[in-house]
Amino acid sequence: MRATRQKGRDDSRPCRLTACATWLGVAMAMFWSAGGSALSWNAVGHRVIASIAYDNLTPAARARADDLIRRHPDYESMFIKDAPGDPVQQAREAFLAASVWPDQIRNDPRFYDDTQSGATRQLPGFPDMGRHTNWHYTNTPFTQDGTRGPDSPRPNVVTELPRLIEALGKPPGDPSNPVYALPWFLHLAGDLHNPVHAVARFSRELPAGDRGGNLVFVGKGQPLHAFWDDLLGSNSSLAYVVPSGRNLVSEYRAKGPSEPRNGSPAVWAEESYNLARSGVYTFGKASGSKAKSIVLSSRYKDKAKQVARRRAVEAGLRIASILNQKLQ
Repeated sequence: MRATRQKGRDDSRPCRLTACATWLGVAMAMFWSAGGSALSWNAVGHRVIASIAYDNLTPAARARADDLIRRHPDYESMFIKDAPGDPVQQAREAFLAASVWPDQIRNDPRFYDDTQSGATRQLPGFPDMGRHTNWHYTNTPFTQDGTRGPDSPRPNVVTELPRLIEALGKPPGDPSNPVYALPWFLHLAGDLHNPVHAVARFSRELPAGDRGGNLVFVGKGQPLHAFWDDLLGSNSSLAYVVPSGRNLVSEYRAKGPSEPRNGSPAVWAEESYNLARSGVYTFGKASGSKAKSIVLSSRYKDKAKQVARRRAVEAGLRIASILNQKLQ
């Protein structure tokens, strides 16, 4: 199933962050909701980010994270379904699989689209059965021709991440449900470090917004959002994502500071928004079409890969830092 962003977002209500407010393969098929929806970092990107985080956990935090993952209702059916038999590798695979779970439930009939009407049967271990597609992004309006866009609806990734982070420090049986919160935290923290999850470009051509690049077409008719989602590759195996994550961290640390500043979800969103302004929409004002899409230069593609690699490391290290604090 493919993940291009717009995770269930209602693009008619993009957001505006304050100055301080406001990745990738196994593909995940996503359906468009009545209000217009999107996809996200593909599974490879989320697994690379989660692998970086897992590598940088303290022994105590890793043990507590493993325990929370084992308590999840979908642990056996989804998290370790194809995991290695070795206990150490199995625990790692479960952690990585958990980081993709919020995308997988988008087509799971047990869950319903809570941005629309309807409901499904409540199942044990879940605080609710919503897909929460509007948690995966926030839309900071961006324009190159003066077209104005509305503020983002709530809830969104910036409003939900602080609540999920707070839940992580609670015991497993706490009403805040850290067992449920952990996969969501892993996933949304990764999403928010992808520039196209923090922006919506408004223009005279697309006055209702481009849905985080989903209505802009590049290359051979690929949505711009999908281009950015796929920048970390297409092999989701442990044999690929684990060394890839370690190589990215080594590359990052060789170029500058050993660790990114933690900041807050609002700061991460602002970083992504600024990267979208400076790196995502640099090809001009056009939106292209599937039949006549925008040709991205080699320089653009190279810079985009550099941005994606850096943001994956920043996401992974920040996730690890927060878990080390909350899961002592």
